[in-house]
Amino acid sequence: MKRLLLLVLLLSFLASAQQRPLPVTGSWINLFYQDVRNKYTNPENMDNTSPELWKAKVCQMHRMGIEYIVFMAVANDGLADYPSKIMPHAYPLGKQSPVCAIMEQAEECGMKVFLSIGWAENQDDNLKRPEILARQLAIMEELAEIYGNNSAFYGWYLPVEDCLGPVLPETSVKAVNSLVQRAKNLTPGKKTMISPYGFFCSEFDNPLFAQRISQLEVDIIAYQDEVGCVRENFPMPRLRENWMKIRAIHDAAGIELWANCELFTWEKGTNSRSSALIPAAMPRIASQLQAASSAGVSRIISFMTCGIFDDGGDGRDQLRQRRADGDHGDGDHTLGYADHCGQLRTVVNQQVRANDQAHRADNEQNDVFDDGLFALIYFDRFDRSRVRLQLGA
Repeated sequence: MKRLLLLVLLLSFLASAQQRPLPVTGSWINLFYQDVRNKYTNPENMDNTSPELWKAKVCQMHRMGIEYIVFMAVANDGLADYPSKIMPHAYPLGKQSPVCAIMEQAEECGMKVFLSIGWAENQDDNLKRPEILARQLAIMEELAEIYGNNSAFYGWYLPVEDCLGPVLPETSVKAVNSLVQRAKNLTPGKKTMISPYGFFCSEFDNPLFAQRISQLEVDIIAYQDEVGCVRENFPMPRLRENWMKIRAIHDAAGIELWANCELFTWEKGTNSRSSALIPAAMPRIASQLQAASSAGVSRIISFMTCGIFDDGGDGRDQLRQRRADGDHGDGDHTLGYADHCGQLRTVVNQQVRANDQAHRADNEQNDVFDDGLFALIYFDRFDRSRVRLQLGA
């Protein structure tokens, strides 16, 4: 009887170890307020060009276990958040640029950064327009010159977010490869990554789908799992199957497979630029991590943690010290940032409670606990005002 009990315990332990998901180790950073989706990630009432803010956020992400930072864009509406020579600057004259601040802090923290080459115009950049492609290539050249020797510079995020389904268009393959070739020439040895959507409607069993993927010259594809964008009412069963299928395609193509697990949900209407992104419920996130991990993805990164999840160590102490040292100009910013973190805590608590109740009636809830997973927001036992995020192992 004792031997049987030990055997059961051993098998249970081994199963739990095998099923524990990968943690989220990467996140996009969004620099600009573009629409209501950025209500909490980039509040309009804050100075989103503040280098102190971005250094504090990078330190926060580092404490949360984030290793990879992915810039969504470094320019918007013709204004650059880096010291560009081809565009006017979005940040005040005489201040360090947000991109420089992030790169400097990431280097100090030993993090890895994917630089973006967007936006030539805005978030609706269309690479089929020659002038858009030309401007993105020009941005790449400037960034390579400025940050090429920064040890945190790991690679390029190419914002070619075309739809995969039913198969990736040939025009998208050509657009990606033209950017990859230029990136390899400018910065040999640096990785290139894309993060396409259309996972839910892709024809993975169509030989043309695998053929188009194999034609891509990119190093990493981080597929959007589209759970946050609510493409399906009950995505988890098919999501697991799709990750397995894409894993086999990547093994044949020799392209590294990452997952872009969407950790957000919507404050109001779904998939609307007039609805803010807020944290999703932890049971749903756990299911997403398990689905990707079970297929053997190399990394799980996310759009996004920055500005949505808060570990409580938000850099306010550093900002207060600067104010105490005489930098009174940052005083309002400090308070605004503290208010923002308070708003995030409120949103997190409300959203977790509301969604947790809803998910208790959902079959996907059973998937989470049957797999022995954990993903939770918990309170620091020494400071209950701090909200911390723990995802995965």
